[in-house]
Amino acid sequence: MKQVVKFSDLFGNRGEESYKRIPLLPVCHTTNLEAVRKMLEHEEMRAVEFYEEFNECLLFFFYGRAPYIPEEQLHHRYDRRNPPIGFIFDLESFQRCPQRLVPFDSGGYERYKINLPLKEFLIKPDSVSDEIKMFIWHLFSCNDNYLQKKLTIKPEHYPWCSPIGWLKHLYSFLEDRQAETEFGDQAYTIEIQFVDSLPLTPLFIILPDRFGSTEEAKQQVMSAFHLSGNEYDKKILLYREDRTADVIYNYIVEEVNNKISDIYKNL
Repeated sequence: MKQVVKFSDLFGNRGEESYKRIPLLPVCHTTNLEAVRKMLEHEEMRAVEFYEEFNECLLFFFYGRAPYIPEEQLHHRYDRRNPPIGFIFDLESFQRCPQRLVPFDSGGYERYKINLPLKEFLIKPDSVSDEIKMFIWHLFSCNDNYLQKKLTIKPEHYPWCSPIGWLKHLYSFLEDRQAETEFGDQAYTIEIQFVDSLPLTPLFIILPDRFGSTEEAKQQVMSAFHLSGNEYDKKILLYREDRTADVIYNYIVEEVNNKISDIYKNL
């Protein structure tokens, strides 16, 4: 039997096309006010932050849910001068292949205590969304199981693919520890990375209320995101800024997940 090590080898056989019936969930991107100001200036998203582990500047998106950020990290990323912002996008609206997929949030990788290199879990897509659908099909069977954090794959059926065994071990470990885990939902996601500049075509945006405080601010948002007045009212949710970063971010997570759930019900 061939000894397959890399997780991506699981996706080499496209003969089984049942995955194509899986509807594609929206993706979430969270960032800060400084980054949004640059988006408004350039009228696109640009990968400007360098990540040493990948040796690239990257933009990160998360499939079907907002990313989990441990509380101790929130105060390093956000503050009242630079509060969090949440976006929901239709992945296919980018019309570009992601640079890579990761079967968990790579930001928490060191905490997972997996004794395989991160590169063994990386997937290099050659389509916009097929690999994501295949990932759901192989590991969760459907979006519902993914959203409920229930792996359905049987590692014993893939003894030649050790990353699958480690994913099952990781999920079982989380289930046993439940709320006590120090990395929580960081493991329960599909991370989607881009190196390209991307168009500002969001389905939904959660912004600080300063973006609705004046007509000029409102018009700037409408222009950058190509929104009409009616679309602004439907696609923009403004939050009060007189709260701490962790409270605001948790609010964004809840609203993003609720909105994605509503979209999913209508797919």
